[in-house]
Amino acid sequence: MRSPAIGNAAVLLAALLLGACGSGTSRLPTGESASSSPALRPLQGQGQLYGYINASGSFVIPPQYAEAGPFRDGLAAVAVGDLLHRKYGFIAPSGKFVISPQYDDVGWFSEGLASITMAHLVGFIDKQGGLIIAPRFDRVIAFHDGVAPVRVAGQWGLIDRSGNFLINPIFENVFENAEGLSAVKIRGQYGYIDTKGKFAINPQLAASYSFSEGLGAFQSSGGKWGYLNREGQVVVAATFDEARNFREGLAAVRIGRSFGFIDKSGKLLIAPRFEDVGGIPNGFSEGTAAVSIGQKWGYIDRTGKIVIAPQFGGGALDDSLNDWSFHDGIASVLIAGKPGYINRSGKLIAIADQ
Repeated sequence: MRSPAIGNAAVLLAALLLGACGSGTSRLPTGESASSSPALRPLQGQGQLYGYINASGSFVIPPQYAEAGPFRDGLAAVAVGDLLHRKYGFIAPSGKFVISPQYDDVGWFSEGLASITMAHLVGFIDKQGGLIIAPRFDRVIAFHDGVAPVRVAGQWGLIDRSGNFLINPIFENVFENAEGLSAVKIRGQYGYIDTKGKFAINPQLAASYSFSEGLGAFQSSGGKWGYLNREGQVVVAATFDEARNFREGLAAVRIGRSFGFIDKSGKLLIAPRFEDVGGIPNGFSEGTAAVSIGQKWGYIDRTGKIVIAPQFGGGALDDSLNDWSFHDGIASVLIAGKPGYINRSGKLIAIADQ
């Protein structure tokens, strides 16, 4: 049953529009979705340097980089130099630099723009290396739907592709824009804003996540989690101890100490029996989901049947590759503490030389 709308507001933050300036990135981007060049995947080889392998596990770009991220929008972020002199740039699938290593840090390309850090401030470049938004933010999140969250002096705002503020930095927290909405925190409460700077759902939630497949996970004042739609109507009651994003029509939820999966009506389709759920952002990809049993990771299908026995990793996921989800039939895993790749049968394709 659907509950009454939590708050379908169209409140324009008129007084908050105008521009200020802000900045920030993290180390090499490593997740969120399949790369745009899925045939090439980063892996550490001899000499503790990174190169790129093909689907057969053979290096097609020899190990030569101090760090390497997955391909996104046709380019991959890599680093050269020792820790004291490390610089970041971008390569093409040929392995040749398209944007020379010159930055202190970089993000990934999304909608044709990538974040770069220079002298502790963050801006954005295009795929030719042209400076589009000058470094002036503390932190940033990648562009989606033409907008990007940025942080200035500890507060978050929203900019457009020209670097103009749609909403001045007034938020305590903000999630990446997804499906045209961004979850934001203000005065201790979460709500959702659209790409025009209007509140689509008023800030009155204890916590919330980005929308996925038309639904957003939220936490009620009572501490339980459920899901609401874009109008702010509760479509899955807040009865869970934790709720993850929907992927391929199913979402991981925690009841007590164990995770199971529900459909969009809230019906429990896979009984809670897993310690955790992997992948980015935690759920199904290509019909399988990474799950933890006995502090080992394996894979289940949409019925909950184990299709690859738990044998990988440990208590934590590996962030040095892409994510634990399958993309084009290959998933990144940890084997005896080493990053590697497996195919859909669980067969090892390649493992890092550490």
